[in-house]
Amino acid sequence: MKAIFFLLFVLGGVFSQLYAQETFAREPRDHIWLFGYDGIGGPPFASTVMDFNTNPVSVFTDTRQMNFEMTNASICDTLGELEVYTNGLYIADAAHDTIENGSGLNPGPFTDFWIARGAYSLQQSTIFFDSSKGFHLLHTELREVIDTNLHMGTNLYLTSIEVNNEDFFVTNKNQLIIEDTLTYGQLTACRHANGQDWWMVGPEYFGEGYYSVLVTPDTVELVGKYDSDTLFVAGVGQAQFTPDGTKYVRINSHNINTGQFIEIYDFDRCDGYLYNPRVINYNDTAYFAGAAISENSRFLYISSYRYIYQYDLEAEDIEGSKVFVAEYDGFESPANFGTRFFLAQLAPDGKIYISTPGATDRLHVIHQPNNKGAGCQIEQHGIQLPGLNFRTMPNHPYYGLGPEDGGACDTLGIDLPLPEAEFSHVVTDSSLQAIDFYDGSKFQPYAWHWDFGDGAVSNSRHPQHSYVFPALYEACLTATNAQGSHTSCQEIDLRTTSTTTLNNDGIYCRAFPNPASTILRVECQIQHTGLLQVFNMRGQEVYRKSIAHNPEPLQLDVRQWPAGVYSIRLSDGYNSQLLQVMVE
Repeated sequence: MKAIFFLLFVLGGVFSQLYAQETFAREPRDHIWLFGYDGIGGPPFASTVMDFNTNPVSVFTDTRQMNFEMTNASICDTLGELEVYTNGLYIADAAHDTIENGSGLNPGPFTDFWIARGAYSLQQSTIFFDSSKGFHLLHTELREVIDTNLHMGTNLYLTSIEVNNEDFFVTNKNQLIIEDTLTYGQLTACRHANGQDWWMVGPEYFGEGYYSVLVTPDTVELVGKYDSDTLFVAGVGQAQFTPDGTKYVRINSHNINTGQFIEIYDFDRCDGYLYNPRVINYNDTAYFAGAAISENSRFLYISSYRYIYQYDLEAEDIEGSKVFVAEYDGFESPANFGTRFFLAQLAPDGKIYISTPGATDRLHVIHQPNNKGAGCQIEQHGIQLPGLNFRTMPNHPYYGLGPEDGGACDTLGIDLPLPEAEFSHVVTDSSLQAIDFYDGSKFQPYAWHWDFGDGAVSNSRHPQHSYVFPALYEACLTATNAQGSHTSCQEIDLRTTSTTTLNNDGIYCRAFPNPASTILRVECQIQHTGLLQVFNMRGQEVYRKSIAHNPEPLQLDVRQWPAGVYSIRLSDGYNSQLLQVMVE
């Protein structure tokens, strides 16, 4: 009998291993950002590192040989340490040495032109993915069309990198994946619905077709070519997927006459195709334009040379939701080099950083991109770099998106972790204590429950709530996904240090300390005999006293009063004053 129980125990252990679910985790593959440009100086070049393994981000110099002119991609290991990076001409490792067989990317006459300058100059033209043997590098070349003097990308290539005893080497270089005239640059990616693989789309240059490419740990496969039902306009710009993987967005600054084009598509993470196209055309004479999307996937930011706009991707009329949130303030650094707006990237810290279109030592930062309008808190030229940076912004996919848990393409047995409830809030009307709340929860919650701390609740994702009294509240958000729920709370402080009310008719009243826990002191001045009343949050009277002309201060023992917000009303039959206090 013991043998049978032992056998069952062993078999149970085997079956539990066979059916054990892997839990998705956000890998810090994008935690090291590299910048650096020195004009005609160097090498070594003015090399800047932004390290997101620290909080706040660390910005410092790390001398290297590689120069950057827009083209910039890198990837870290699962601990957030730099592994390899490229400027579109060659690949280097964390020691800043060219890896074995790592030079000679994108061979051709136009590349030869950029070799003389020391870096490739094409936005989002390279992107790394981890593979079972090391890394996949997908990259597109650049060619010149003489008759129109335009530049266009053409063809998509794969370069494979393997690692052996911490030494990297290229085993397969410039392998053709797509042979066509593609829009130049704008390589971006979205996690497949299975939680492991990646989708990348390659639009045609001024065409209606696009290609879907599936990147797995072992292969890079061209899945097919599809019709987008709209024209892909080409220009200097950027492409991004929303962090939740539901939309694909492009911004292209075509030319001064035709203006800028924003293209928004819904995206199927299971099959890798685009649908429901929407095109927004505006013209603010922008030479350069970039795009980034808030981590809660609601707000699209367009960095349009002199301006930054915000669009609400959850609005029924996305074009009509446009909000102007920043205008270039004329700042130069160094002198005569303006810090206008260009490429943008969502960072691991949830902020959005924006480069400049020239050689400057500054980045712009959007501190709260999950918030609407001015609440997003744009700080122009808020990050000073130790060296110059020429237009460059590192190109990374969003690593925080897991599988569509339980969906049709959830075939790899990968589970989401519990959600991480997060939110921000903005006071939109201080007189009414009106607060806008913005969900920023991680790992794909599908339900939200808010407790605002005053008895009111909401199940909206981004609710607005008005508090009756200026007090200290604790607002809590519970986010729920397929694996369970998580709650996060914040203090909403609408108090003042003391509460004072005075009007021209001679009624004056103040109460302190506020909040109070033992004795609440109330001082009043009044021209006539009047009445002092105290009401709780339900409007029930808990205290009253007749007040004569200029009475002595009152000391109210509030130790037996339930904690909460109380209203104090002083009236003389002609005028009245109202103030609020908090009892703890």
